Amino acid sequence: MKRPAKAHRGARQGVGGPPIVKSILRQIANIARLHLATRPFMRYSLHITLCGTIFNICLFDRAGGVVSKDYNLKDPDDFETFVRIIRRATCDMDAYELGLDPTVTPLDYLGSVARYPRFKVEVGENTYHTYGFPIWQSVTLQGRGTWVFGATKEDNPNPKPCECLVLKNAWRASGRLPESTLYGIINKLKERDNMPNLRCVAEFVDGGDVMIGGDAQQDIPTTSSDITGGVANQRVAM
Repeated sequence: MKRPAKAHRGARQGVGGPPIVKSILRQIANIARLHLATRPFMRYSLHITLCGTIFNICLFDRAGGVVSKDYNLKDPDDFETFVRIIRRATCDMDAYELGLDPTVTPLDYLGSVARYPRFKVEVGENTYHTYGFPIWQSVTLQGRGTWVFGATKEDNPNPKPCECLVLKNAWRASGRLPESTLYGIINKLKERDNMPNLRCVAEFVDGGDVMIGGDAQQDIPTTSSDITGGVANQRVAM
């Protein structure tokens, strides 16, 4: 099911300045921000808004957001569309279709309150297992959306210090170098005789862009990323 979408929905052009965003759109964007800040490894946040008899579908990712055209529940076709959307989202769609990164496998129930869920994460041709609470998490909607976890090569929720790694997942502007490439440049500089010891730089283990079906994972192409140039997902283990 596809319908036309408008990236500028909910905003109007200010006089001699940038677009003025309606308060309702700011509220939805803030809810999406909180969703992405509390659910790791999400590619996007999907929302359904209902105001009177009008409903919209909203999608936000790290590059921006898009809102569908207005649908009216008084219209028989739009009402049927609403029922189909609710049924699909609540009965048919799994966590991956609702935004979870397909290169990540949850090892625990995602809604668990007894323990923070662990994940098996693909980094290049290898896999790593997270454990415990994240070391760092971004709370902004746009930007790098960084998550940092403690990780191990094997699934071990209580690793020894010598087994511990740091796993970083972030988004970058598609025109910038991947973080793994930057670490490679740093390692080459360290080999020079006149280069001082970089004790504060983490030791790079593995990393690169997140690949899905042979292509680097990027933001959803229907969002405002079409204007900004897009962002790509990258991952490093240190």
